[in-house]
Amino acid sequence: MYSCGMCRREFTQQRLLALHMRTHTDLRPFACGVCGMRFGRSDALTVHTRSHTGERPYPCDICQQMFMTSGSARRHMRTHSPVECRGPGSTEIPEIAKLS
Repeated sequence: MYSCGMCRREFTQQRLLALHMRTHTDLRPFACGVCGMRFGRSDALTVHTRSHTGERPYPCDICQQMFMTSGSARRHMRTHSPVECRGPGSTEIPEIAKLS
């Protein structure tokens, strides 16, 4: 395990600790080529760049609305049908799965 010397959070990989350490500093090596905004992680820059390009690569499978992040698309999917967790081993198929 790799432990952060500032907050004691632990990581299984040294590279994850290195990424985390940027949260304690102003180190932001990834700059937007359009507006100059800087980021500590390349994935954050990728998502930010979509705000300039309008790219929305994640569609809703039901209504085809598009989203910039997979998390936004997943969150949106829950608006189509309330899905209750029935617990492990449940044989009931949630309504959202029936639409596919």
